Amino acid sequence: MSSENMLTVSPVAASIYGFTACDRSGIENYAKALLTIAGADGTIAEEERAWFEANFVELLQLPAEVTDTFKGFDHRRADPAKLLSDLKLGGEGDARRMFLFDAIRMSKADGDYAHSEQSMVRQTARAMGVSPGTLGDIEGVVAMEEGVHAMRRALFRMIEDDEEESPAVPTGDDVIKHNAWITYHFGHSHTAREPLQAYCQLLLAVAGSDGEISSEERAWFDTMITAAGVPEDLRGELDAFDFNSADVKELASKSTLEIPMNMDHVTIYLAIQMASADGDYAPKEREAVRSAAKGLEVEDEVVDHLENLVLLEGQLQNMRKGLFLIK
Repeated sequence: MSSENMLTVSPVAASIYGFTACDRSGIENYAKALLTIAGADGTIAEEERAWFEANFVELLQLPAEVTDTFKGFDHRRADPAKLLSDLKLGGEGDARRMFLFDAIRMSKADGDYAHSEQSMVRQTARAMGVSPGTLGDIEGVVAMEEGVHAMRRALFRMIEDDEEESPAVPTGDDVIKHNAWITYHFGHSHTAREPLQAYCQLLLAVAGSDGEISSEERAWFDTMITAAGVPEDLRGELDAFDFNSADVKELASKSTLEIPMNMDHVTIYLAIQMASADGDYAPKEREAVRSAAKGLEVEDEVVDHLENLVLLEGQLQNMRKGLFLIK
């Protein structure tokens, strides 16, 4: 695998796949095989396409020269086993298991994991030498992640499309467009610059309300805002922000994001994630987060649930890494 063929991808990818660079031809065939399995029932549903764009193309931040190779791809004439016969992505971990994990998630995105899709997943697993027992383990982790995803949406008070009208997309020269990964998970595609800046400052102020932000916590924050599509100049301004002298309530009043969810809940959730990024959600940090939650009028019971959610997500991440053989 030559260095010329290696493709740099988003740092967010490391949390799932354990790498931030992968083999270009390998990821192209991986993408084509995903499309083939999701289309095994005759069509690739709109929800499956949305999952593919958000949780694969945008999550990895694949460049146009790569995505162009599978835009006109005819999945009806392809064989996943042949596409993946010599699958190599680079980095550690078992790429075969990663692929099956993604294929199942994408095929279930439309709420109908069709028999034809299940059959093609089993055939592909067998061709790649993945045992039925391991495939069952992968299906189990996917099911657990679905449960955690539903819990997250409930705690965020996400507005479903059929419940009420979503907020209008903001307009103006200062509007920042987020990538599909953010839209899929947080329900919005555009944010005006000023409230977005205030919100990022609010998150830093809440996470740093114990008096410090560790290097691991800062790295988590930088990865998160980069994944969200926050522009480079705004990221630079956030680097210089003095979180110790910030007023949480004032920043919250400026963070008027038109987003179909309870942003105070999301703020506390992200603050807990950030405080846990160094592997230790210390009592001092927990106390500081709860103090900030009171300032945002987030109930103690909700904070309990959000802490449990972050704990579950961490456990699932460890399970996924173990399943993928990532050290």
